[in-house]
Amino acid sequence: MQRAAERKRRREKALQQTHRWCRECDKTKPIDQFTRPLAFCCQECISLRNKDRYVRLGGTDTAYDRSLRYHYGLTLDEYNHRCWAQRDRCAICGEQPETRLCVDHDHETNALRDLLCTHCNHALGNARENPAPSELWPTTWSGTRSGTRPL
Repeated sequence: MQRAAERKRRREKALQQTHRWCRECDKTKPIDQFTRPLAFCCQECISLRNKDRYVRLGGTDTAYDRSLRYHYGLTLDEYNHRCWAQRDRCAICGEQPETRLCVDHDHETNALRDLLCTHCNHALGNARENPAPSELWPTTWSGTRSGTRPL
């Protein structure tokens, strides 16, 4: 009971403060620069710490590798191999986008199809994954709902 009462007293005291000292940057700052009343460091220091951690753990490639593994069961090396096999071009329009290619997959079976540019990926999604209107898609694309296209 004493711990709960002490926590409540500290919280009430913290809510009355207008400024707080940050342990990280050793500065006194307005309370609105802290994420919560009992935080030990300001939001700016937390952001810097998170950025350092992000870079230390590998940056964008590591984050993208985790995302690929989680969503598609695909490693970054397998993704890069697919990009190489497609010559870094969209499987539908053949354009080489400035950003990464999107992984196209069947939402029913989770089977991976091809790598697409953002525009074709959105167009296919808006068509509800039905590539039936053949006049919309180039004849070079062979993605189907029932299977995958080997690379």
